[in-house]
Amino acid sequence: MGGSSRQCLVCNGVQSKYKCPGCLLPYCSLLCYKKHKEIPCSKPESAEEKPTAVPEFQLERPVDVDGPSEVLQKLQLEAIGHLFL
Repeated sequence: MGGSSRQCLVCNGVQSKYKCPGCLLPYCSLLCYKKHKEIPCSKPESAEEKPTAVPEFQLERPVDVDGPSEVLQKLQLEAIGHLFL
């Protein structure tokens, strides 16, 4: 993990050690964090963020399988689903 050389954007005095979990603003101490939190903040929008809504997929036709071994069990489907969270 590389060290950050960003300056605290609350006091503008020293190197920041932390980032606000809400808006990612760099700050250096608990005092600066409390001062920053006096005004509500929010996480900046990013073009690379995942969409929050999961699209619904509808099958146009039934899926045929040759045997029960080709059908995934609920536990297997849940494990696959966790890969995309």
